[in-house]
Amino acid sequence: MKKDPITNEIYDYLMNQPKLTKSPKSVYYRNRISITLLYYTGLKVNELCEITWKDLKTALESGILTINQPKTETYKTIRLSPDAIKALANLEKELHYIFRNQDD
Repeated sequence: MKKDPITNEIYDYLMNQPKLTKSPKSVYYRNRISITLLYYTGLKVNELCEITWKDLKTALESGILTINQPKTETYKTIRLSPDAIKALANLEKELHYIFRNQDD
């Protein structure tokens, strides 16, 4: 069953939610990055979980996001729109925070 994409209004609402005081920064940042990737790319949640810092860094530089699909041993390639690149670039501080323990 195909689901309707979220509207701009819902995306803006989700992205403008304040960080809960008891919630760790990492959870808040992870959620914002996940929402942005899901909104702009149409990825499935399981595909989102496969993305690494290297994938995102390369995507910001090239405009192409490549996702490893281990179940089928294939790759999925998504061309990012200029709006998606801009949105992810605006979250760069959050990206570095979430992926701070990963190697390039």
